[in-house]
Amino acid sequence: MLNTFKKAYLAFTLKNDVNRSFDFPVVLKVEELIKQRKFAQVSEIYSSLKNDEKTLLLDSICLRDDFIYLIQEWHDIDEHNHASSLFAATANTFLAWKIRSGKRAKQVNNEQFEGFWKKLDLAKHQIYTSLKSHPDCSESYARLIRIHMGLEEKEEMLRCFDKLISLDPTHFGGHMFMCNALTPKWLGSFEELEEFTKSRMNQDDHGLLIVLYLIYVMEMYHELEDVNPTKASEVLMKDYRNSVVEIYEELDIKAIPSYQRYYLSNYFSYLFYLMDDYKQLNKEIDYIGKNISFYPWAFRGVEGYRDLKLIGLS
Repeated sequence: MLNTFKKAYLAFTLKNDVNRSFDFPVVLKVEELIKQRKFAQVSEIYSSLKNDEKTLLLDSICLRDDFIYLIQEWHDIDEHNHASSLFAATANTFLAWKIRSGKRAKQVNNEQFEGFWKKLDLAKHQIYTSLKSHPDCSESYARLIRIHMGLEEKEEMLRCFDKLISLDPTHFGGHMFMCNALTPKWLGSFEELEEFTKSRMNQDDHGLLIVLYLIYVMEMYHELEDVNPTKASEVLMKDYRNSVVEIYEELDIKAIPSYQRYYLSNYFSYLFYLMDDYKQLNKEIDYIGKNISFYPWAFRGVEGYRDLKLIGLS
């Protein structure tokens, strides 16, 4: 009864805000520069960033509707600029998935598929064109993994991943894209996903790639949940709960930059939710605040802070 009152109170008092920038200050600066159409400065800032910072910046700016037309304007003005090509390709990949929707393939109609493939083809062209002048851009190969996945081009996808890790062995975004691509619903199998996870999850020094194991567990759960939700919960608790908790307790959180730590918190909290561990779930929600990643929470319809707080009261 108490939770019912709390839910009603939160539903009316909390805003459903979200902060995809994960408190990375460069994002706010770039947002203003784009609004002012100071694209040359955006390009300079982008070029100065570390690889994982580039990934976060692209995701923060390009995976939202309100910047699409400005990004397209920038690319129309300067289509040979490397940064404008990556921003445009990332935006077109985002639009491709909006057109397709997150439904299973059998639920997607022909018009959606055609629009999906058209946008992905455009994004692919933009990145490969930019690679002619920047052949060793790791972010380009990371983005191509997701594009080739959508176009069902597995050999090209694997080639891009091999090139990526030759340039940046611990590229976080590329590993996450690859993990998603190797699920049975796309271009892989659970055997391939498990092999990939085990071979890559300990490649970095500070433990961030452990998120690959969390994604693997999540995907296993979702696959079973589609068929038998009760069985999915039983398998999660019996086969995976202890390992997830052990990893959580042993992780050196302080060694991970805050904006990357949010990724881990979102996936850990999601698994705690699936395991009905509300004590740990709410501990992570308090840390996350409005820094909510699109995945995995999109699987439960969470769009912002209010939704996440309500999840914690289930």
